[in-house]
Amino acid sequence: MKFLKRIGLYGVSGTGKTTILKAVVAATSEVVWLQGSDMVLQAANMSLPEFKCLSDRQKYHFREQAILNAVQIQHEQNKHVIIDAHLAFLSDNGGFENAMTRQDAEFYTDYIYLNLPATIIHRRLINDTARPRSREVEILQSWIEHEMAALKKFCLSNGSVLTILENDDLNSAVQFICKYVAPTNVNESNKY
Repeated sequence: MKFLKRIGLYGVSGTGKTTILKAVVAATSEVVWLQGSDMVLQAANMSLPEFKCLSDRQKYHFREQAILNAVQIQHEQNKHVIIDAHLAFLSDNGGFENAMTRQDAEFYTDYIYLNLPATIIHRRLINDTARPRSREVEILQSWIEHEMAALKKFCLSNGSVLTILENDDLNSAVQFICKYVAPTNVNESNKY
């Protein structure tokens, strides 16, 4: 019986998580990709605007339910699971809303963080006509620093595996993740 990984792919909006994971699932049958936001909205059975109106406690409950649903999906499909996720969201008051739950900590075996320069992410967001999102470079930088610090601290305290990808070449990220879930050489480093 093979060990099945449960990977959280983290990064602020605009880092390319969706693009990368579309290519990963096209390249390997070893993995199931679950979209974190869709999983949460399905668990809550509501739209994003409705979800945003919930209390922090209610949001936390549905985020935990989404992870429990991911456990069931992995059990049924017997494959590695990758969920594109956010550690935190920008709140209306200029701070950050934590999105990580206790169930996340128990679920994930590995974490991958897409750490790209805020200027590159800003350019991608401006050029994304399918999902227009506007963020200033300074706000993006603050968001990245917040997520990176929190995830490093979390992984250190829990002994979790954290890989940080700093290459803005999406194809390199796809190749890395494919090798990560189906390694051909166990001596390969997970530094990229």
